[in-house]
Amino acid sequence: MQARKQAEYLDTPISDEALSKLPVPEPALVMEDLPGLLAVNEKVLDSGTMLVTEADTSGICYADLCFDLTHLPVKWLRYLAFYADCLEKCIGSKKQNGFQLPVSSYQISVTTDVLTALNGCAVILKLSGCCLEKDLDVMLSAMQILALQPLRIDTGEILSLAGSKRIERNGVPDYLGNEQAMLMAKAELSEKSFLENILKGLPSLLLLSEISECLADKTEQTISSIASHIVSYAPRILVWSGPDSGYSKTLKWLEKLPANHLLQCTVKPSIPLSSPGMTGFETGNPTSSLGLAINLHSEKNAHLTALGSILNEVFDEVVIKELMLKGGAYAAGSFFSEGILSFYSYRDPAPEKSISVITDSLSNCTHIVRSRISSFDDYILSALKNANPVCHPQRANRTALKNHLSGKTQESVEQLNCSLLNAGIDSLLEFCHTLSRSDIKPGIPL
Repeated sequence: MQARKQAEYLDTPISDEALSKLPVPEPALVMEDLPGLLAVNEKVLDSGTMLVTEADTSGICYADLCFDLTHLPVKWLRYLAFYADCLEKCIGSKKQNGFQLPVSSYQISVTTDVLTALNGCAVILKLSGCCLEKDLDVMLSAMQILALQPLRIDTGEILSLAGSKRIERNGVPDYLGNEQAMLMAKAELSEKSFLENILKGLPSLLLLSEISECLADKTEQTISSIASHIVSYAPRILVWSGPDSGYSKTLKWLEKLPANHLLQCTVKPSIPLSSPGMTGFETGNPTSSLGLAINLHSEKNAHLTALGSILNEVFDEVVIKELMLKGGAYAAGSFFSEGILSFYSYRDPAPEKSISVITDSLSNCTHIVRSRISSFDDYILSALKNANPVCHPQRANRTALKNHLSGKTQESVEQLNCSLLNAGIDSLLEFCHTLSRSDIKPGIPL
């Protein structure tokens, strides 16, 4: 009985009048409390650019060989994830299409990504390697064979790989639900989201359903063309975290790689972006996942990045509580990136109710923030941790690559930190007030 009364008390909403009487705490944070830019040394060679972080790796070597494929035709991008799968398939075998692949104690994974760059967005293919220093030479040789020997994969191998990953045309694999829903929700709001959806979303997944005897030849030709572009044209960036002796070996290895013919032109896709507002996507029964996204660029505010980052920390806490703990969703949360605030739920038994919870939270965000004023400094620190996540060498490598491509400097980091400190609770409440008055009506494209 006592536990039930306590639960009812905790769920009883506090009135706006009572919240307005709460004292506003003085900010305890100062600039010295906030993290600076990740320290990275850059070396430019004919064969590529090397970025070296100062992350503590406990003697383990972490090397990310990245290729900037922004120049690829957009129609090829949906094949890029399949190309990465082809490379990963080679890692598990002793030979890569006739080339002997060295076998030793190392790990290599192949991933694709879309990152913000100075001139728009960069489409990245990344080979991430991890090993002990004694195995470094062997791992680098394997990475060179995988990335810089023209990939040859025949029709039979293409059909076999596609068959093992095939999905039904009318659905999404259960384990991919939340990611697909978010990608679809954000796809019309920014160039980065549009490219992410082509690269990792349904267009890429449905490609596997389309590959048959009649399309295998076309797929083989496209895969071959992508491989040739990577070998001959794609700018290379090698990100390194590890011991100094391993760095010297890796630098010599990079210097010996043949120079490529860098393409200066960038193919810009024609992106059908919607007007600022909210979009949504729900994958349907039996295991529903939903994604909602709102473009905060419509709110003119000098502290947009700072306020959006803080607001995301608040919403993430609310969405997890309401949709997971109360609503029964398997997973739920929110993200803020590139001016877009997005929400998702996964294995959601009541997606329509979850949409109402999220939109109501946006409409009542002023009230929600007021009820959490005492935690304001904690939200700032959490937002900064997510903006510059350096807790593991692999994350340090990705942060170094992102900072390099976007041109982030120590000065820009200090500006963001200053913005976070100067934004203040009053600015956040004003921002919430403007957001809550916006006409937000989510659409659900099927």
